[in-house]
Formats: sequence, C-alpha cells, structure tokens
Amino acid sequence: ANTSVYISGKKSGGKGIEAAGGVTLLAHDDPDIITIAGALGFQFEERGGGVGIAFSYNEIDDDVFAYFDNTTVNSSNGNVTAKAVQLANIVNIAIGGAVGNKAGGAGSFSVNKLTNNTKAYIDGVSTISADGSVAVQALDDMSIVTIAGSLAISFGFGAVGIANTDVITDNDVWAYIGDNSHVSARSNQTAINIYTGDKNDNGDQITQSFSGVAAVAVSYEDMVSIAIAG
Repeated sequence: ANTSVYISGKKSGGKGIEAAGGVTLLAHDDPDIITIAGALGFQFEERGGGVGIAFSYNEIDDDVFAYFDNTTVNSSNGNVTAKAVQLANIVNIAIGGAVGNKAGGAGSFSVNKLTNNTKAYIDGVSTISADGSVAVQALDDMSIVTIAGSLAISFGFGAVGIANTDVITDNDVWAYIGDNSHVSARSNQTAINIYTGDKNDNGDQITQSFSGVAAVAVSYEDMVSIAIAG
C-alpha cells in the first residue's frame, strides 16, 4: 500500500503557496492484523500416525510519505509541517496438535515480514518559510505478538512437536531537508510538538515543545515472540 501527501512543483511565474495560517501535510497508515491458524490430526488405526501442521504468515510492505518537493510555501501566520506516521499492530497465532495410536507429529509456524518505508522531507529546489516553525517528522511504531504452539501425543512409538516463530523486519524511517532547499522559521508562533524518541509507561510517544526548524525520525519495534512445543 502507498499513502502519500505532498506539495510539488510551482505555478507559472515561479509562484508557490501563500498561506495566511499554517500548512500541514499528514500521511497516516494504521494496519491492524490478527491471524489465527490451527490444525489437529487424529489417528487410531493399527498403522500410521496422526499429523497436525499449522502455518500463519503476515506481510506488510507499505510506503507512507509526506513531503514538499521543488516548491515554494510561505506561512505568514503559522507553521509548516510534514508528518508521516506508520503504526503496525500484528497478532499472529499458529497452533498444531496431533494424536496417534502409533506415532504423532505436530508442527506450528508463525512468520511475519515487514518492509516499510516512512519518510517526511523537504527536497528539490524548495523554499519553505514560516512565521512559526518548520518541521518534518517520520514515525514508525511497530507492535508484534507472535505465538506458535504444538502438542503431539502418541500411544506407540513416539511423538514429535515442533514450534517456530520468525519476525523479519527491513524498515526505513527518514526525515530530512535536502541540500538544495532553503528553509526559514521565525519562531513567532506557538511552539509545536515533536517526537523525543521515548515512550511513557502506557506505551505512548512522548513529545516536547519546540520552535524553529526540525527534522525528526523515530522508529520503535515492540515484539513478543513465543514458541512452545511438546
């Protein structure tokens, strides 16, 4: 998925945007995924065995961009901000079970793959000015709970249970002002809130008041991974 908000280019004559108030760009992506996979195998004949295998897979490959590119924006009585926010919440559960008269085999596999890009920036030949502050902020806050469990029971030769969880992340979080961009902030307005990179006891992002020019990139990865086999 691609979630983008931007101001790009200029009008004829080189004119851009003149705002009496503030100018705000916000791109927000909030995927919530819950997957549950289960398998149960029984076998009570003289030959063979019981087999149960469960597999659960989640993949998120999202781009979230908020940016000014090759443009001119002036806020004469406010702030100019661009914010890209990505909040991924995943619960992935796989449970396998098997009961066999001669043998039992159970397996469960939980796999999560995330390849996300979260960017907030000013680039190109841009001129951005504000009576207050200018800020670009990118936040990627990922929460994953992945559980794999298996139980194998045999009344004969033996039983085998296998459980495995995998979390693969390759996320990029960028906030920047390009070399060819000109940015000015007069700090005459009420301060804005920017991310500090810390969380409180409730898991919420902590912000602080700020005036001026800021580029902030923050990434969190909160993961709980449990694999139990018997």
